[in-house]
Amino acid sequence: MQDNILSDFHKNSEFLLYVNPIIRDYTKLICISLYVSVFLVVNPPKLQNLPP
Repeated sequence: MQDNILSDFHKNSEFLLYVNPIIRDYTKLICISLYVSVFLVVNPPKLQNLPP
């Protein structure tokens, strides 16, 4: 029973090692897009107030 759990854990850790860079890239993209959307929501009023 315990050997089975250990082998499953080993498989899962290999899977996580493979998936981790992809997840990191996606979280980076999500963070950047969130930051950009917040930036765009906060900034247009200021930009409209600037003289042309």
